[in-house]
Amino acid sequence: MDISIFLAKAFGLYMLIMGVALVLRKENFTGIVSDSTEDETYRFMLGIITTIVGILLVISHNIWSGPGWVILITVMSWLILLKGISRIFLSDDQFENLTGWVGPVTYLWIGVLSIVLGIYLAYIGFAL
Repeated sequence: MDISIFLAKAFGLYMLIMGVALVLRKENFTGIVSDSTEDETYRFMLGIITTIVGILLVISHNIWSGPGWVILITVMSWLILLKGISRIFLSDDQFENLTGWVGPVTYLWIGVLSIVLGIYLAYIGFAL
């Protein structure tokens, strides 16, 4: 359970920071994501890094039973791994179709959701 608490703290703080950034700077993120989808080398390198992080997270925390927050961390770990793999294997057109619908309003909602989950996980991580 120590790894779960550690990851709850790390994910919670990360999601809280990124959620606030998404809410306050949503217009900037549209350009950043657009640039990352257009530059295949950048996307591939980011995919390698994300895949490595995802593999490490899944290997260290693949727990499908217990409290809901523990399962949430496992699901997030798998999503990070899948995100990395998709950055490596999807073509430019496929990746554009996958991310093309994201706009400033979407970033606002993603940011709010990230803040809520971040507060929840940080609270769990630091309160236990």
